[in-house]
Amino acid sequence: MKIQSNYLLRVLKKDYNPFTANNIIIHNDRIEFKKRNSHLISMDSQQLEFDRISGIDINKHLIGATIIVKSVGSKPIVVEGLTKTNAEKIRQIWIDHRNTIGKNDKRNIDEDPDSKLSKLERLSQLKRDGALTTGEFQQLKNELLK
Repeated sequence: MKIQSNYLLRVLKKDYNPFTANNIIIHNDRIEFKKRNSHLISMDSQQLEFDRISGIDINKHLIGATIIVKSVGSKPIVVEGLTKTNAEKIRQIWIDHRNTIGKNDKRNIDEDPDSKLSKLERLSQLKRDGALTTGEFQQLKNELLK
C-alpha cells in the first residue's frame, strides 16, 4: 500500500515545493518513508520494521494530520500533509501487526526458554501494547507463577 501526502495540506505546513511529497509505502513487515530531497536530485528513504516501532501518534489538525512514528533506537519520524483517514490507516495497520505478533507470543510463552521474570516482563509489555486484555494478563500471570 502506498500513501502520498497531499500538496495542499503540506502548503499549510509551509512546504511549498510540489515535488517533495512524503511517500509512505507499507510492506508486510515494515514501513518505508520516502521524500525527494530539497535539491530534487534523489529520494531520501528510511525504513522501519514494524517490530522496531514503539508507537504512532497522530496530531489531527483542523485540516489534515501529522503522524509521529516513534522507534526503538532512532529519532521519531514526522510525516506531515496526510489526510486524517490515511493517518488512521497507517496506525491501524501497525496496531493490527502488533496484535498478530502478540497473539503468537501469547501462544508460545510456555515454549520460551527464558526465566519466569523475563516471561512476566514480556507479558507486561504485551498488556501495555494492547495485545493482552487485563483478564488475559492476569490468567497468564497466575499460570506462570504456579
